[in-house]
Amino acid sequence: PAAFEPPAPMGLALFRRALEVDSAHVPSLDHAALMLFETGRLQESSEAFTELIRTAPRDRLVLEARGIVLRRLGDARGAVQDLSEAVALDPSYGEARLHLALSLLDVGEPAAALKEADAAIACGHGTPGAFDTRARAFMRLGRHVEALDSFESALVDAPTRTDVLFNRSQCLNIVGRHPEAEESLRTALRRKACCREAGRA
Repeated sequence: PAAFEPPAPMGLALFRRALEVDSAHVPSLDHAALMLFETGRLQESSEAFTELIRTAPRDRLVLEARGIVLRRLGDARGAVQDLSEAVALDPSYGEARLHLALSLLDVGEPAAALKEADAAIACGHGTPGAFDTRARAFMRLGRHVEALDSFESALVDAPTRTDVLFNRSQCLNIVGRHPEAEESLRTALRRKACCREAGRA
């Protein structure tokens, strides 16, 4: 028989019932957790990842995944705990370090966030998002010149990334470079408008 494919986003309760009826053709719990996350059913996704952690408490991927879900649910402290555990299990896990940095910013710990963003970059996860997170941590610490340098690094590989351009504009305003701030903001707004138009096409 064909592999199980739900006709619509499957809730966790329905998934459990399907598993009882036909375990051979129902996707694994980790697959269900990801499906729930991707369809915006964050609370159920969190519950599914929690079940997975009960059976595999030292799985860095599952800990990272639940941390990401918890952050989306607004539980930044819970996210910090899960992501810290994932990083402790594998200190070279750059992606988890970046998500930890973001969560630390959420809970108002910019110095710790900067440390994790730097570690993510050192681990080879030097994405535009990592440099943007690093820059925002510098801003929270009042280190605006270093923040601008980090924003520039983020824009090397993503020159039209709107969130970076918005954040850079704020930083430029703070240091009194108002014409550059205005240009960065205009570029972000133009890019956003282009994305909207492309979405309508």
